[in-house]
Amino acid sequence: MAGAYNTNIIRYLLHKFDKYAIPVKYIAVGRKGRDLLIRRRKNVIAEFSNLPPAPSFSDVSAIGRLAVNEFLEGKVDEVYLVYTD
Repeated sequence: MAGAYNTNIIRYLLHKFDKYAIPVKYIAVGRKGRDLLIRRRKNVIAEFSNLPPAPSFSDVSAIGRLAVNEFLEGKVDEVYLVYTD
């Protein structure tokens, strides 16, 4: 069942951001997404794998910190979170 979630989110992500005229940076959370982005030669600036099934704030805080820092340092103009619910 989780495979469909992964496939659909990756399909959405590629559909939305391949249309951008400017370069897009990606932070991948999970092995499957990371592998697909790398195979598609996307600019993956970081990847976070091996998170527990129910991650705590301390498990994911580095992800948020990296995204916020990229924005505050002017390296990116926008930050999008793409996730399944």
